[in-house]
Amino acid sequence: MKPRKYAAGSSLVEYIVIASVLAGLFFGLPAIRNMLEQHHDQAVETLSIPN
Repeated sequence: MKPRKYAAGSSLVEYIVIASVLAGLFFGLPAIRNMLEQHHDQAVETLSIPN
């Protein structure tokens, strides 16, 4: 058994997973923000609260 090598491989996998999640968030944020803004605009138009 070589626990040190296993730990290094585990940390490498964790780094890859974290990097992919961060990349997904980074590339997904503009789309999510657009969706939220459109939904917000539709909600404001539907409610039509006078300012």
